[in-house]
Amino acid sequence: MTLPVLPNKELEIIDPQKLAEIDLTDEVHLLDTAVAGMCFRCDPLMVASSLNKGDELRLVREPDNKFDSMAIKVMLDGVHIGYLPRKDNKVISNLMDAGRHITCEVSDVKTYVDDAEILIKVSMRDV
Repeated sequence: MTLPVLPNKELEIIDPQKLAEIDLTDEVHLLDTAVAGMCFRCDPLMVASSLNKGDELRLVREPDNKFDSMAIKVMLDGVHIGYLPRKDNKVISNLMDAGRHITCEVSDVKTYVDDAEILIKVSMRDV
């Protein structure tokens, strides 16, 4: 087997100062979803009325949850308002268990006649 011959120009070493700097404080977007199970935890309309786009929510692992060992609670000012949906929680749970800094913020609030939906953006800050 013979290897292809490359012209010298393709073998040049790139000057590191010419590369764009990587900002390690940047967020890595992981997921857009809606808070699940709010109707079992709180009054969705009351919670929705207190939230604005960009508000931070806190995610807390709940490994002892009897229904889902990968469960992640969504908290607002220390109050458990719902969960990250089960279909979305496996990767986020593993990242949290590995010590990664996962953030959550409100991306939209939708209110209906007798219900509300809180859309969230989940990100990782420490890459």
